Amino acid sequence: MWKCVLICISAVSPVFFACSNIGSPVESGGKDKTLMTLMSERRIDWENELEPFALKRNTEKLGGMESDVDLTPQTYALSALKRGDPVYPFIEGFGSLDTSSLTQDAKAVLDGFCNAFLDGSSAESYIDAEKKYALVFFLSDIKLFFKAEKNIFNGRIYGTPFIKDETFGVPVRFTGKDVLLDVFVYLNRNSDWKINQIQIKNIRTAENAE
Repeated sequence: MWKCVLICISAVSPVFFACSNIGSPVESGGKDKTLMTLMSERRIDWENELEPFALKRNTEKLGGMESDVDLTPQTYALSALKRGDPVYPFIEGFGSLDTSSLTQDAKAVLDGFCNAFLDGSSAESYIDAEKKYALVFFLSDIKLFFKAEKNIFNGRIYGTPFIKDETFGVPVRFTGKDVLLDVFVYLNRNSDWKINQIQIKNIRTAENAE
């Protein structure tokens, strides 16, 4: 009888201790790996395998570019030229010079205003009748930074318009000798593209240039 009991205890003991090792990793002295450790190692192996897979994967061709060509601003521009798409210059701190979304009527008003500003002549005819104060405030602010009232600037460039509903906000940069002025000129379609706001964004003069 006792011999049978001892045999049963001996058979059950390995199972009991094996289960206790899984639940008590500290008692195992580091020899047995816990389920958490095994899962962690499996996750690390999977992450290490992901990168080589991505590197071996064929990337989609862009406009006839070979899949092994790195996509950079230069290669994208060359690809656009190859496709016949227009490529517009980009000025750091100002933005793209793509004005293709600007209508002819809007550009005519914008040109008229900018020419009048450069010449120092009246620009009231290009301003919305109910927004004349926008021009007054703009010219008043300009006088705070520039002593002269005429011939301060000799050139201008337009940036890509920001369009919201019927309003076009056009970035305009006026340039001259040691001076620079960035503004947003807002034109509204419902008022025959007359200007309803002029917002100064950046002014640089010889005095404040770094």
